[in-house]
Amino acid sequence: MVQRRHPTKVSPPQVNTSLKKINLVPLSLPVLLTFGRLLMIEYLSHGYTLTDQALQRAIDYDHKNGISQRFYNILNSALGTAQSYDQKLGVTQRAATIDEKYAIQERAKSTATGLWTYFENALGTPTGKKVRSFYDDRRKEVLEIHNEARRYFFV
Repeated sequence: MVQRRHPTKVSPPQVNTSLKKINLVPLSLPVLLTFGRLLMIEYLSHGYTLTDQALQRAIDYDHKNGISQRFYNILNSALGTAQSYDQKLGVTQRAATIDEKYAIQERAKSTATGLWTYFENALGTPTGKKVRSFYDDRRKEVLEIHNEARRYFFV
């Protein structure tokens, strides 16, 4: 189920999976699923990969028990509730009125534009170029890790 990606001297993650020590019996299904997800993330962070068989079993389990569907139903219900309260209380309309009165969005836009110009000019200096290069390299690394994780979890 779990395979090592690269042969290194990194030891497997130290995860306590003993039910006696954690007492998972009174926990609900979402908490148990979160525990399983954290366990998978821990393994992935230590250089392991999940086989297609393990991922397919997780997908089949989800389809069989309707976990994703229940999650989406809860989100849609919450969205519907929020929209009904907004219609009753007129929060969106009040916010729009206050924004028109005090020009909050225009002030925020002009402030953001000024800051953008300042930082663009600062990045043109030799020190700014070094800083930009450093953060671009880190951003690329983070995106690579993010895309790899997405590939594992959203097959």
